[in-house]
Amino acid sequence: MSNCNCCCLRGPRGFTGAPGQQGPRGLQGPQGERGPCGCEGPEGPQGPIGLTGLQGPEGPQGQIGPIGESGLQGPPGENGQTPFIGENGNWWIGNIDTGISASGQEGPTGPQGPPGTNGSDGQVGPQGPAGDNGLTPYIGSNGNWWIGDTDTGIVAQGEQGPMGPIGPQGPAGVLFNNYGFASVNANTPVAVGSKIAYSANQIFSPFISVDSTNSVFTVSQAGVYMITYSVNLQAETFNLLQLTVNDTAYPPANQGPYTPLLRDFYTNTVILNLNAGDQLSIELWGNYSPAAVLQYKGSNFTILQIGTAA
Repeated sequence: MSNCNCCCLRGPRGFTGAPGQQGPRGLQGPQGERGPCGCEGPEGPQGPIGLTGLQGPEGPQGQIGPIGESGLQGPPGENGQTPFIGENGNWWIGNIDTGISASGQEGPTGPQGPPGTNGSDGQVGPQGPAGDNGLTPYIGSNGNWWIGDTDTGIVAQGEQGPMGPIGPQGPAGVLFNNYGFASVNANTPVAVGSKIAYSANQIFSPFISVDSTNSVFTVSQAGVYMITYSVNLQAETFNLLQLTVNDTAYPPANQGPYTPLLRDFYTNTVILNLNAGDQLSIELWGNYSPAAVLQYKGSNFTILQIGTAA
């Protein structure tokens, strides 16, 4: 090829020519990577038996064969030594301490089991001996509870509670304004078997009145009455002083029965359930004196209503 120093222009690329002849075989390249294993081909025909080779080395031990039939039973052996638990808690065989503890290690605490059912009540035990009497608490001079000689420091009286609500208005009370009072002056003769005339110091409410003899008192309103009387005589007597209701003696109010018992002063108080229109009197009764003379304070007679009719 000659050198050309001229500058020439490149023309367009021509068509690809026909392949040339195969060149000589090149040198063998390096071994490529092993390809994947192909499928196993069909088994070829068995070749002729070769010559006996040399004995090879001893192969590995083969697998254990099947168990053979049981042989005949031999004669019984001597009894062996039975293990036992020694005082140290280990297993012993004969006189040999194996050093192995007979009890295993304590396991972890198990979970809490469900509560069991209540057992039945046991029998009542015998009565125990009586205990000594204890000290009785008492309130000391400082207002605290004391036990023996010890001040507990606890105040016996609690704090005052709050005032409770005011209760409802109660029903109107009953006003008793029914009364009577009269007296008789001293030195007034009284005949035995007669009523005492109370002519002095008469004070009466509208529902109590006295008759013209001043000896019969009438209540015009039924109710419970307190009757009080007192009589002073100039001389002692065996006679009886009695309260009459509608001219009938009321025994609980009698004073000085005519027995061998001299009396010169009589007094009594009774409570009676009276009806409207009942009449009251005080009588000197007996057989021992034709007459008695009042002395000193004379005699008083009081009638006072204290309740409604029972």
